[in-house]
Amino acid sequence: MTMGLTGIPYEEMLNNFIFKCTVRIALLNQEIQEQRALQTGREEKYNDLCQAVLLHADETRRIVQYINALDIPHSEKVSLLEYAKVATLESAFYNMGHALIEMKGLQAISQINTCFIRRTRKFWVDLNNIDTLCSMIIPHLPVYIFGDDGSAKISSYISSVYFDTNNFNLYDRRIKRDQGAKSLRIRSYGESSIISYVELKTHEDGWTGERSTKKRFLVHTRLIPQLAEGVDIWEEIKTINVAEPAEAFTLYQEVLDLIRRLSLKPVVKTVYRRTAFQFPEDASIRISLDTHLAMWCGNVGKHFPYAILEVKLEEGNEQDWILELMNSALVVPVDKFSKYLHGCSVHYPNVPSIPYWYNQITLPQAQNIEITHAPIQNTRLSKINREISELLDYINKQSQCKDTNTPSAELPSDSGSGVYDSTSSSDSYSERQSHAVLNMCSDNTATNNPHGQTELDQNLLQMRNMQQVQTQNTNVNRQTMNGEDRTKEFFQPSALRQTNGPAVPTVPSDKPVTVPVRIEPKVFFANERTFLSWLHFAIFIGGVGAALMGLGDVNAALSGVCFIVVSIIFSVYALYLYIWRAQKINEKNPGPYHDHHGPIILVAVFLSAMVTSVFFKFPLK
Repeated sequence: MTMGLTGIPYEEMLNNFIFKCTVRIALLNQEIQEQRALQTGREEKYNDLCQAVLLHADETRRIVQYINALDIPHSEKVSLLEYAKVATLESAFYNMGHALIEMKGLQAISQINTCFIRRTRKFWVDLNNIDTLCSMIIPHLPVYIFGDDGSAKISSYISSVYFDTNNFNLYDRRIKRDQGAKSLRIRSYGESSIISYVELKTHEDGWTGERSTKKRFLVHTRLIPQLAEGVDIWEEIKTINVAEPAEAFTLYQEVLDLIRRLSLKPVVKTVYRRTAFQFPEDASIRISLDTHLAMWCGNVGKHFPYAILEVKLEEGNEQDWILELMNSALVVPVDKFSKYLHGCSVHYPNVPSIPYWYNQITLPQAQNIEITHAPIQNTRLSKINREISELLDYINKQSQCKDTNTPSAELPSDSGSGVYDSTSSSDSYSERQSHAVLNMCSDNTATNNPHGQTELDQNLLQMRNMQQVQTQNTNVNRQTMNGEDRTKEFFQPSALRQTNGPAVPTVPSDKPVTVPVRIEPKVFFANERTFLSWLHFAIFIGGVGAALMGLGDVNAALSGVCFIVVSIIFSVYALYLYIWRAQKINEKNPGPYHDHHGPIILVAVFLSAMVTSVFFKFPLK
């Protein structure tokens, strides 16, 4: 057991901190329920609770940084970090989302996902900053839960299996963002779902006037391996595609034709937990956060070291708080990031090229992020906030004393609040913690809510049960589930399987780096205008030559022949230059597009023709 300079085990100090945080979460949930019952002053109290949530997230982020800095064995550090997750704000985010929706006079449940995307930006987020980031979003957007069942879960697992050819034809066109590039995947919402979605995405360049599309149809999860082999299963799935059967059948035929014609096979699987923020039936602003991202190839999995934040906005709807969020130190912008492209780059050394971010990604580094907190007016939360703040300051002083070898600070006095006493047994420690809960809540609970104590006990019991469930989940057998063949392994549950390492390159890849290049119609038109300019000049020279040949003079005719030859050379060069540039534009080659030697040669040829014509006009005698 690791000891502080005062002889107090770090585990006990962290236990004290985590316990107080769970108490604060229980109080937060009680305050949120009371706020929802208010008739007046709801907005002021909601904003105050948002400040309390942000304070909680910031303090738990700081304690995680403290744990990461401890000089203890890795296994102990992992255990402490897992234990710190008990203080998650998931239940508070869920309840505050409902409170915000009610304040706006909206329905809490939306059964129709009407997200209409106009502009998308993607960011990486340090896993230790997730609660802090969510706390900055929740004052403005509620947690969006599709088909809310009241379970207080704000996120759910999503798994996607992507298909490609042996030579990664779809990958290559996708990374270059070619016109008409397609991406085929099978997506499941929750790995125990009996229904999945087959999705076909088609990229359309902006100059075409068409929007990129994502079409999908339903399929029984148990039939996915057969569909992946190119087996016709329409008769078995047509009963679940009753909304638009004609369109679903057309899409099904297109997907089946792609699988058979290109010999598509599963190449990579992504599994992650998604939390979405959006007002029901309003898709003008939608924010999604993907955590616990793992990328699988058969039975080999790599975990992504960051969370993925995706901000989707309608054009011109960039509010100040969104701009502040996107420009904050909590996020790292990564334009056009793709889980599919990154997963293929990590697992396959034979991909034709790599995305631009691949060689730049590194494991997250600790950041010193300072957040300014407004005063919290709630009296019930003020006391527990003060105690947690004092305890956190004490832990920080202990850390500083350890670094400088100076006498340690005294433990803050906190009678009845559950601060560790080295002379007490573990049983009395637990009793003092329970006694602290009664002291912190007795005044307001007894007067404002006669059943408050029971609700608090239930909340604390729920927290303990969550901790037990998390502990059990870490002990689940995570051995790789081997199927009868490689294809079936992609469709086995992967959420609880142990990954084999981070999804980052061990050494920089020497593959070509592909940067998305946007080609607009004006680029093609500029190439055509340049060609026509060259052709116009060639026609002019050819016309002069033809006129000279019609004068009836032998010398003039010879001069005209010289000009016509020059005109032909200019025309051939203009055609070559046009075709060469058009090919590079179609390939989205970043350039250069200029010719160093051609203009010099053409000028020399033109001057030679002029000198020759003068020679024929005034022959030397």
